[in-house]
Amino acid sequence: MVFNTILIMLYAILLTFTRIWLLMLASIGIAIVLGILSARVKIAGAIIIPITDVLEAVPVVSFFPIILVFFIIRVGGSAGVELAVDFLIITALIWNLILGVYQAVSHIPKENLEMVKVYRLSFWSRLKHLYLPSSYHQIVANIMPSFASALFYITLSEVIPIGTRNYGVFGVGSLALQFASENQFGDIGILIIILILAIALNYYLIINPLIEGSKKYVFDLSVKAPEEQRRQRDPFINALGGRITQVVSARLTTFNSLNFGRRTGVSASPRRRFRISDTWLNVISGVILLFFTGLAIYLVAVSGFAAAFDEYLTNAAFLLKLTLATAYDLLRIVIVFLVSLATMVPLAIYSARKGGRRFCFLS
Repeated sequence: MVFNTILIMLYAILLTFTRIWLLMLASIGIAIVLGILSARVKIAGAIIIPITDVLEAVPVVSFFPIILVFFIIRVGGSAGVELAVDFLIITALIWNLILGVYQAVSHIPKENLEMVKVYRLSFWSRLKHLYLPSSYHQIVANIMPSFASALFYITLSEVIPIGTRNYGVFGVGSLALQFASENQFGDIGILIIILILAIALNYYLIINPLIEGSKKYVFDLSVKAPEEQRRQRDPFINALGGRITQVVSARLTTFNSLNFGRRTGVSASPRRRFRISDTWLNVISGVILLFFTGLAIYLVAVSGFAAAFDEYLTNAAFLLKLTLATAYDLLRIVIVFLVSLATMVPLAIYSARKGGRRFCFLS
């Protein structure tokens, strides 16, 4: 009996982790598109990034009206429930990834961008040889926080309570809710232990190798070349040759990062290639943003916003209750933040100093 229960737990964890990783890949694809668009097209960045910042703070449960109307009612059946669950998990994954790609592309060195313009690279060549390598480190760095966020909301994502009925799919969240409803607290403890082991395996077998492999894609502008260090020690060389060395080093770094030295890489031919102009990028991004804005308005309209407005937002008693509830939530957040600040910051400082002394001793 216990063995069968453990097998069910392993199967649930396998399904949940597979679902999360597949949706992680989809989220990375969406994040690459929106992040690069926000970094390279000003009008898109002015719209997408503020919206992303706001939605990042919105809890998963706030998206229930959308998934209720669009997926469960409009699509219906098991496919609608699966799409609803996938949508909720994506809302826990995607925001960190979008901001990470945006930050990475926004901080590409100016010399690299100038070299791309000089050689008139097409949009797809820029994407392959500059934007994606530049974003890789930030994408990998945000995978673990996004993965943790998805697991944090996994019960609300895999089991969607609407009224007196629950919609859901089989996984860790639904299994944990089943154990809790049946007062099987021992099984919940075993499930938590197995889940912790599965998370550790995911980190050491998947995430940690990705982190190690992403280090070579970082633009490390703080490391000085030996020539630059010698110039700093010699004022005469620094005065006469500083500007020349700076320009040459920047150009060499640009050529190395874009792989122009390989014959199989991007051609340095000055011929004009097919490329998407900034004007068309603005038009395309505007159309996409208008589409999603219209979709959001439609979903809000069909979900009965007018009736809800009359029933709740014009009710003084409800507004007072909502204000007090919001104040309590904000107070809890402030208390947790202060406790975290008082405990984690000293611990981080202690760990950094201890690591620094150990490094000095080993040196």
